[in-house]
Amino acid sequence: MSHYERSVSLHQQDGGVSVQAFAEQQGIKLTMARYYIRTGRVIGARQDSRSKKWTIYPPAKIVKGGAP
Repeated sequence: MSHYERSVSLHQQDGGVSVQAFAEQQGIKLTMARYYIRTGRVIGARQDSRSKKWTIYPPAKIVKGGAP
């Protein structure tokens, strides 16, 4: 097992989905999915430091509610 494989979480080894695919799975609009990701309300969302694209790794959840 290489150093890289140890640093990746078990969930990330399964592969992630795009923001659009995640929105479709959750039954929400793409703009709302992007809003939730930018505000840190999606557990499991990671942004690539080079391409700036978001990937959602399972088991992802949307955290709603709480203090404004």
